Amino acid sequence: MVLTRSQAKTFYDRFGQKQDTQSFYEDDALDDLIAHAAFEKADNVFEFGCGTGRLALRLLTKHLPPTASYFGIDISQTMIEIAGQCISPYSARAREVRTDGSMPFPLPDRSVDRVVSTYVLDLLSETDIRDVIYEANLVLMPGGALCMLSLNSSVTCYTC
Repeated sequence: MVLTRSQAKTFYDRFGQKQDTQSFYEDDALDDLIAHAAFEKADNVFEFGCGTGRLALRLLTKHLPPTASYFGIDISQTMIEIAGQCISPYSARAREVRTDGSMPFPLPDRSVDRVVSTYVLDLLSETDIRDVIYEANLVLMPGGALCMLSLNSSVTCYTC
């Protein structure tokens, strides 16, 4: 189902506190994504649609080098507030900001080595999906990886 930016914001502002109750169906896929994305080699991670910060916390706690930075954006203020609380122990190297969902990504070109997005593209139009992939290609450093999960049975981790 494709949502407008306004619909997505409204839904996730309302649903935010309940988001992580769905983790039971996400965990296996997240495990697989993490196993393939070589986060232990990443210096700068950008997450498009950071949600509650659950993945960010997991990466910062267990998978990223202690000097790696994390930057996440989300369209929902509720999600940003939850994520901020979640990753507050890592505030010196991790941040999240609310976005209006428009492009371009709020990053310089060739500035990150991982772009991550989980279960976000399923909600976007084909045009928006193309824009996200285009923007990811712009902000990824050479050898970086675009790492995505969606509501299908495969993990995609592309090296650009």
